[in-house]
Amino acid sequence: IDSDLDGPVNLTGPTRATANDLGFALARRMNRPYVLRAPIWGVKLALGADATEALLTSDADVRPAVLENSGFTFAHRTVEDAVASAVPSHDGA
Repeated sequence: IDSDLDGPVNLTGPTRATANDLGFALARRMNRPYVLRAPIWGVKLALGADATEALLTSDADVRPAVLENSGFTFAHRTVEDAVASAVPSHDGA
């Protein structure tokens, strides 16, 4: 980054995406079913409440305001665009 940014900078995409959105986009890109959905009570039972919250069920609504205000241009504006760029298609496309 060749800019005089000051203070903390959130390195996130400009469009909100949850962990579930990312998992679904990956599954769709790889032409696979998205079967990672599990009842929260079962995950908490297996991992404990603190680990479940810290690792799996908490999503923060973080915005890249500093980057956007600096004129930064995002190559991928959505999680679907980023996944499509990073993961080869498995459907022949």
